Amino acid sequence: MLTNKGFVDIHSHILPHIDDGSQSMEESLEIARLAVKNNIEVMVATPHFKHGFYTPSKEKILSSLKKLRAALKAADIPLEILPGSEAIISPEMIRPNNKQPLTLNQGHYMLVEFMLDEISPFFEEILFKLQLKNIKPIIAHPERIYPIIENPQIIYNLAQKGCLLQVNAASILGLLGKEIESLSHSLLKRGIVDFIASDVHRPNKEVLNLSKTVKVAAKYVGGDRARALVRENPLKIIKK
Repeated sequence: MLTNKGFVDIHSHILPHIDDGSQSMEESLEIARLAVKNNIEVMVATPHFKHGFYTPSKEKILSSLKKLRAALKAADIPLEILPGSEAIISPEMIRPNNKQPLTLNQGHYMLVEFMLDEISPFFEEILFKLQLKNIKPIIAHPERIYPIIENPQIIYNLAQKGCLLQVNAASILGLLGKEIESLSHSLLKRGIVDFIASDVHRPNKEVLNLSKTVKVAAKYVGGDRARALVRENPLKIIKK
């Protein structure tokens, strides 16, 4: 049961044996334990989805989710896990005969990401076509993408066109370097960040420290808005 203060983390790689995230059930349980210690009560499992590399089916994700939920219950870890995916923005994702990424909690929002070192020249068309299909894209960790670090106007324009933005806690806390930290803070200052999430891959208490991250974000957006980035905003998009 979600309390009045618990956080909702919409970006994680907690499902075991699916992508480059958790590599065992015990590792997944340790991530969950650390999440609960850091006041996270709901976590969306978002395994990578990239044609030619990781293309987990809906059935595989839901099956893995069911096993993890059972393990969490057996270990008495009070963390709610919901299904989703994190899809690379590419032309393949909008071709009708291709396997499609899972939306967050099978609703109308999809977590999408750019490659770290390059951006598809067709990205605006791809994101527009997703929106035509009543899928609202959430851009994951834009502050980590090298072309966006070099030209932040790319992400400013996408925010103006209705894309939502999710920034990583590690970026805001300065764990990924000064350039990434600087851009994440700039996005907060501009008021265009919609969510803060962990993007956790391995048991890591710093990456999962959303309380500390909210305190840093509050310097730029105020306390109420900062808390909304890890609770009210994500709650809205995971409701069916």
